[in-house]
Amino acid sequence: MENKKLKVAMLCHFSNPKVQTKLNLKLCFLEKLSRQLKHRTVNPNEIVGEYSFHVTNGLNEFEKYTDELELHVISAHPFITGNLQEFKLDGINYHFFQDECRTFRRVFARKLFGYKDTKGFKWNRKYIVKLIKKIKPDIVYMIGIEGPFYGLSALDLPKEIPLMVQLQTLMCDPDFEKNYPISHEDYLFRSSVEVNILKRANYIGTNIGKFLKVIKSSVKPEAITIGTRLAIGEKPIPNMASEKKYDFVYWAANINKAFDLALEGFAIVHQTKPDATMLVMGLYDNEFKSTINARIKELGLEKNITITGRLPTREDIIKGVQSARIGLLPLKIDIMSSTIREAMACNIPVITTITKDGTELINQKRETVLLSRIGDHKALAENMIRLMDDKLLYDKLVENGKALLREQFDNEPIVQKQKNALFAAYENFKYGTPIPEELLS
Repeated sequence: MENKKLKVAMLCHFSNPKVQTKLNLKLCFLEKLSRQLKHRTVNPNEIVGEYSFHVTNGLNEFEKYTDELELHVISAHPFITGNLQEFKLDGINYHFFQDECRTFRRVFARKLFGYKDTKGFKWNRKYIVKLIKKIKPDIVYMIGIEGPFYGLSALDLPKEIPLMVQLQTLMCDPDFEKNYPISHEDYLFRSSVEVNILKRANYIGTNIGKFLKVIKSSVKPEAITIGTRLAIGEKPIPNMASEKKYDFVYWAANINKAFDLALEGFAIVHQTKPDATMLVMGLYDNEFKSTINARIKELGLEKNITITGRLPTREDIIKGVQSARIGLLPLKIDIMSSTIREAMACNIPVITTITKDGTELINQKRETVLLSRIGDHKALAENMIRLMDDKLLYDKLVENGKALLREQFDNEPIVQKQKNALFAAYENFKYGTPIPEELLS
């Protein structure tokens, strides 16, 4: 390769307090009025909050390679003033554009006419392509392809620019729809978009065996797959909670995912331990909340379960996690959720469920989490009671969780491999140079 920096355009979706200090955010009039009428917060930073922590983790590591890479991060962001805000921070170039789903026109249509957002996302796609043409990157790196509001732009990119995608999940996995809270219509749309992106991509980053099997067998047999993974590592997190208020904590970006499993297990525990308590944190829709509230009332658990809804910052979430003794984190489809790693970083043990090619691997070297089959509420409850009563087991799982994070989830080598893969993919695309065997999956 020529003696120059590799210019990389990273397409992703994230926000954190660090970039928000450089962004000018403002609610449109209708959004602000609607929230005021409902007595909800109108601070745009609190509404946006912090999300996609693995992107933030990765960028923190990529800052170390600014002498080798010219990195341009492109992301849709809600509530920014104007169409585009750009700045350079710690050696990385950021390009945040107004997410079309949160523009005044869309908010107005939703509030007054119940208008649903288009599935075409033409404005977002147009803006991304415009930025790509301005930046002229050597390679485009897309983090996650299941979000069509930016993922669809992959289909518009010039073919002369190589595209490498990094998988976060795989919606075209045959097991996905039945284990994820999503409408059939939305699933068909998003999974079809995902398949089209995989077919467009020149390189696909994942080291998950199940994903590789699905892609090679039914999506793109000739795919060039690279064994990179997300920067999902967690370092030990200092304690920020003043006391342990709850026995269990369940949290997720959206509690629709698997809170129903946690609730049924907790209900069985409540029969023998009526004073047991649980904290629940995360977004939910009104229909799910109505169903769950009815079930909680039916089980007589109103005084035992506290549901906060979505919290604005990661610090708020961590304080909640650390206010509990045990992470109750059943899964349905995830290989290994970020919440499991967060619990380990907070020095609390984890109870979860067995997912295909996923959570059983956590215990491969040593017992690190307690496992039960998905839907076996009795077995889940038995693990909960075991961990409440057995201090030796409790301490063992805490220590083994810390060991797992040290051994398998160090973000530095993860991102170093991403960096090496980007160079190798570019050189393969432009010069036909073989990709080193150690980078392939």
